[in-house]
Amino acid sequence: MPNGNDIKSRDLPFTIEKTNSPPINITDFSAKLISDSFDVNQAIRLYLNYENTSQMSINAIQLRFVLYDNNNNIVKSFLGSDNNLVLPNQTGSQKWQFQGMINSCSKLQVKLLKVKFDDGRIWQSNLD
Repeated sequence: MPNGNDIKSRDLPFTIEKTNSPPINITDFSAKLISDSFDVNQAIRLYLNYENTSQMSINAIQLRFVLYDNNNNIVKSFLGSDNNLVLPNQTGSQKWQFQGMINSCSKLQVKLLKVKFDDGRIWQSNLD
């Protein structure tokens, strides 16, 4: 018999917005909505794999995640970062969980905002 603490997971459709010559390539991404027994969204889990396509080591990346409802209105926007060293031609990965989702979200947009190299230089996208 199910109880009130049953957790459900479903894939959330997403798009990865293209930017100006990024120094990384997103090789895999997934988004999961986590809901309770009453189909109320409790959290979102995001999983990212990427490759450093530059000739320099990367110290950090920053992304913006934007949730939309069925009418294409922004429901919520938040930042995520990965602060692990990724050498040239190597891969990095990160996962995030954000709590307290608004139940009306129906899709997600992913934007790469910044990449910080180990020499202190920062690549910044043309996206906001």
